[in-house]
Amino acid sequence: MEQKLFDSHLFSWLIQKNDPMLDVNFLDYYIPLKTKKETKTTHCIIVFAAVDETGKTVTVPEWTPQTEEEKSLQRYAIRLSDMRKQISEEMKSYFTE
Repeated sequence: MEQKLFDSHLFSWLIQKNDPMLDVNFLDYYIPLKTKKETKTTHCIIVFAAVDETGKTVTVPEWTPQTEEEKSLQRYAIRLSDMRKQISEEMKSYFTE
């Protein structure tokens, strides 16, 4: 018989909208049953494209960060997006030779 040793909580929320792309922040917490002490174990941002039933990208409703935390996370998402663009540009020469 399996014994449950821990709980896990996963939280997600939108942190950047750049039509048709949505940056979603994910946080996962590990909670041992003995101590009940939450520990952040995973953090990632996944970029989704909004598409319709035919797979064509679509416009998503407007989103404006309201709190300071939301604004800070949006700035973070923009910095990461800029880094992805730089990496993509840097890698182009490896795919065109």
